[in-house]
Amino acid sequence: PKRILFALDTSASMARGNGFDARLDRMVQSVILVIEAMKGYEGKFDYSFVGHSGSGAPLEILNFGNKPPKKETVEDIVDKLYSLSVSASQGDNTLLATEWAIKSVTSEEADDYFVIVVSDANLGRYNVSPAEFGEKLTIDDRVNGFAVFIAEPGATEWLQRHIPHGRGIACMKPSALPNIFKDILSSSLDR
Repeated sequence: PKRILFALDTSASMARGNGFDARLDRMVQSVILVIEAMKGYEGKFDYSFVGHSGSGAPLEILNFGNKPPKKETVEDIVDKLYSLSVSASQGDNTLLATEWAIKSVTSEEADDYFVIVVSDANLGRYNVSPAEFGEKLTIDDRVNGFAVFIAEPGATEWLQRHIPHGRGIACMKPSALPNIFKDILSSSLDR
């Protein structure tokens, strides 16, 4: 199967910004859509969700091999995503989460490897350079690493321009997040 690891931004800024642009709501909805879309494809895809915030990384949400989740499990995932963001400490662990995700996704044999890092693009505030982030995202040639930057227009454009071509995706409207996930994953079916 193809292994896919989603490293989701569960930072305090996701909770704070949710009232302005529904970024956290849309990310949570996207997670539910991924779970629903994967039902019946367990032999083709194995996936995991972790969070990252100032509180640390990785923050366990759903491990590989736990599919398809029951309704109660999906509700637990939704609750966990919101509670992680609301209770997150200030800070950023996107680089740590990315590095961990690349190692974790390749820890078992698979046909293909994907890491999708979601961030609200507040990285410059924590002195994270696009070059440094791009290096972490592309450190293992076996992994198709993507960064999806949501919400912060100036930071998003800055990061997207400096991340290796095709690896940084700007998502100015959180409502577009499900389609971005779909496009990334659909590209894997064509390979």
